[in-house]
Amino acid sequence: MVDKKLFNRNVKIIRKKLKGQIDHSLEKGNKYIDKELSGPFNLLLREAVKLYYNGIKKQDMARGTSTQIDVTLAAGKEAALNPNKDLDEIIDKYYSQYLKADQTTRALRKSHKNYKWCVENQKKTFKAQIESLVPMLLCEAPNIDSYFSLVKATFKTHKKTMDALMKQRPYMEAGINKIAEDKTILDLPMGREILFNVLKGGYSETWDELEEEVNNIDFDN
Repeated sequence: MVDKKLFNRNVKIIRKKLKGQIDHSLEKGNKYIDKELSGPFNLLLREAVKLYYNGIKKQDMARGTSTQIDVTLAAGKEAALNPNKDLDEIIDKYYSQYLKADQTTRALRKSHKNYKWCVENQKKTFKAQIESLVPMLLCEAPNIDSYFSLVKATFKTHKKTMDALMKQRPYMEAGINKIAEDKTILDLPMGREILFNVLKGGYSETWDELEEEVNNIDFDN
């Protein structure tokens, strides 16, 4: 039987960690816009793009990402509390909400030939996230007061932690590569190359940060 107090503790810790990353993740957009539009001849364009990003798009992305975190936690909680329930059934139940809030998918043209593939691939990413989330939600180790102590108590070793982290990576990489194949899938009249490079740069940096966080956990003590 699940200890509700410890279960709710884990939910709170995970939610705090994920929502705390939103602003940091969105600031990467500014950094990669600066990188893509560096140089004096791009000054006006860079400022116009950043004005749009910070004034409109950034707030929309923050709301969408926050919603996506809530949906992921809801699906993870249902999967954790109902171990005999088919996981695919749970994924199907929550996926439309998850997809609606997904920022990458929202940047794609629905009429494009690769859109359906991207939607199905994103569903695999969502499932991989839930598979890694469930054991963390069910961790009943005492004296857990941070996200990293929860990760350590759940997965025990560096290898098992990396294995859990990497479950979703193949699908995310496949998604980036599919967009790279034909950037006309990006729903923009211009600047597709810039948007793609911002997506790719942010993705790569995020994975580097996640790996560094795991590498900094002391699993021996």
